[in-house]
Amino acid sequence: MLQLRCTKKVQDQLGLKPADLSEVRESTSTLGDWYLHLFYIERRKALLFVNERTLASFAFFGVRKTHTPHIHEAFLKGLAQLLQLEGYEWEKIQGIVEEYLDYEFTKTVSRSVLGSMNEILLQYRDRIEVAGGLQYCDLSAIIRDSNREIWKSIDWRSPSEALHERLGKS
Repeated sequence: MLQLRCTKKVQDQLGLKPADLSEVRESTSTLGDWYLHLFYIERRKALLFVNERTLASFAFFGVRKTHTPHIHEAFLKGLAQLLQLEGYEWEKIQGIVEEYLDYEFTKTVSRSVLGSMNEILLQYRDRIEVAGGLQYCDLSAIIRDSNREIWKSIDWRSPSEALHERLGKS
């Protein structure tokens, strides 16, 4: 079961009240749960997904109000793309994605992950700006490169390395 740990901005975007949020529980999935944040880039809404255990991340750009009922689908597609960028075979990707077919929304619980998420967000913004903006950048390369950065909070490893440790080599 996937718990999407939503920031206040995401809760507001989805129209989630405190009563709509599930109780936070320990994850039983291989990668753990994911944090979800809403941000703006070039006056467009975007969602940033960050894994709580590995800090692996990906973003979904161009979010509209009509997309909000489909956030889970966007997550599953983004996760599959991330795993594909990391070199995993389709069978392995399907197995991981199947762990997240059921989902619920919860509040955030880790200040450390939230702090890392803010740093990751700055990296995405900087890389997009350097590449000339959303229109000209290679989003797949930005996602891949962002997951190669070294983080103290995951024992001086990159999210890519932490992901491969959890899932095995591709």
